[in-house]
Amino acid sequence: MANTKKPLGIDIANAKSLFDFLKDYLPIDTPWTSFTHPATKEKYTIELQNSSNLTRDELTTCFSLVEESSKGDYSASKQGWKPAAKRREMRLLELKYLLVRSTKPRDGEETGKPGDIEAFVSFMPTIEDDQEVLYVYEIHLAPSLRRSGLGRRLMGVVESVARRIGVEKVMLTCFTRNKVAKGFYEGIGYGKDEFSPLPRVLRDGREVEEAYVILSKRVGGVE
Repeated sequence: MANTKKPLGIDIANAKSLFDFLKDYLPIDTPWTSFTHPATKEKYTIELQNSSNLTRDELTTCFSLVEESSKGDYSASKQGWKPAAKRREMRLLELKYLLVRSTKPRDGEETGKPGDIEAFVSFMPTIEDDQEVLYVYEIHLAPSLRRSGLGRRLMGVVESVARRIGVEKVMLTCFTRNKVAKGFYEGIGYGKDEFSPLPRVLRDGREVEEAYVILSKRVGGVE
């Protein structure tokens, strides 16, 4: 008997070319490729890229954003800060990146050249705890873009992609000690996932939170 098992939505998504992924899953009813800072009026572009398409300089810039905002959290955890491992993770084949670039040319370069990367979010359609999900690996913004609404915008794009792929939820990992990040996610509808690690109970009965919490948000089916 022929195998008639329906292919997984995440497998279909991950097999698409960048062009087809853009065409099939990125929002078509809302503008997502540009952002204007509400206070400074600085303009930025947003683009989608595969991890394999990132140049060495682009990866280095993204890594620097991770290091700036999360090195302390990693260092305080049991796993520690492991830059080589983080760089390898950032190159995972099926990772997609939304890159946010300044429209200002770099010093000494002509107008029209790509500007510096000032923020990014990386995500992957994958299986987590036997469920098809879209997992957000990183979201990092330069200090000048924090509290500007950009983080909310980027997460909205990611959630739209998840709905169009047809997964049930978006998941991510957040350091417990990063109260600002945790508050941001909770403010846009994320809550503790059922598979998040439970606190450790000490001999005297006190509970100690793990270094990280898994958050998720249900996004339903296809838009």
